[in-house]
Amino acid sequence: MFISFEGVDKSGKTTQTSLLAQYLEERGHLVLKTSEPGGTKLGKKVKEILLAP
Repeated sequence: MFISFEGVDKSGKTTQTSLLAQYLEERGHLVLKTSEPGGTKLGKKVKEILLAP
């Protein structure tokens, strides 16, 4: 299963992702949380550039 949360900055995506992950893990599911860009060193740098004023 692949679930994606999308939205503008500070809209609660991380909060909702964490709540859903906890819910699924408590029911025995294996959960892998990622973010894009940002999952690698290069991705983190790209994210910094995109978010720079």
